[in-house]
Amino acid sequence: MFRYMDWVPISAVGTSGKIPPVEMLTFCYTLTLFFGEDFSSRQSYALEMRRMNMNTTQREAAETPPALPKKRRKNSKQRRDKGKKLIKRRDRVVLPWIAEQYAAGIDQVRELLSRMPGRGGRPVSPTGLTMSAVLQVVDRWVTLGLVEYRRIYEGEPGWIHLTSSGLRTLHLPYTMLTPAVSTLLHLYHINRVRLDLERRHPDFRWISERTLRARQTRRESGSVLPHLPDAQVRTPKLVAVEVERSPKSDQELDDILTELLITGSPSPGGDEPLLYTTVWYFVRPLAARLSTASQGAVAGDAD
Repeated sequence: MFRYMDWVPISAVGTSGKIPPVEMLTFCYTLTLFFGEDFSSRQSYALEMRRMNMNTTQREAAETPPALPKKRRKNSKQRRDKGKKLIKRRDRVVLPWIAEQYAAGIDQVRELLSRMPGRGGRPVSPTGLTMSAVLQVVDRWVTLGLVEYRRIYEGEPGWIHLTSSGLRTLHLPYTMLTPAVSTLLHLYHINRVRLDLERRHPDFRWISERTLRARQTRRESGSVLPHLPDAQVRTPKLVAVEVERSPKSDQELDDILTELLITGSPSPGGDEPLLYTTVWYFVRPLAARLSTASQGAVAGDAD
């Protein structure tokens, strides 16, 4: 027997290992000399069908257009305010709180922001927001022109108060006021009392001294401003709140308590003076003794 490769040159096979159709046809004609006409007819028919299939495949491949890349779905129209700093729902709660109290320390702002849900409505960590996250919020407020942030003493927290633009934007009924440095410590302790009271009694309503003063009728320039408590609290009964950070003289305490409990403090709209039946007096330990003594004196006068 002889092998097919003995009759076909190696160069005719090619790198693909396939025999060209012409060589295969020649090979079939050569074998006819040995095996007869019948063998040649069968092989020629098979070879012809194979050549037709190959030509059809090549022709279809040439006629088939290249596949087009898949079209990406067009994105929805971008918002015009994309990337713009906006006032958020949390801001509309925290900023009025700060405005009611005149100002707030950055650590107190941190506590206020930590009460509110985080991004996407997720609850804030039990430890509260990080100071870095709080400063990012404050920076956005400053960029929007809503607040002024200032640091006064090294090693102490900075202070935030609303600008005139911030008051107008949030529709708050207050006159623009930059708190004096000498009043900041007093404001800080008032804020501490309010934060603690809101944690303990969330159903109580706090009405700040600034709100009480904004409700008063306009007075002529030079007139003496009446004394107003540092806050009112509805429990639901009306309670006056006084916060003192330093001892006062007996006369000063007598005047304050007498006005709140006996004479009465101005009421909104110039109506009858408002009398309180209860006064909550928050003092430092050093001032507690003087406050107790004055309270006893006022109680004696009321009897």
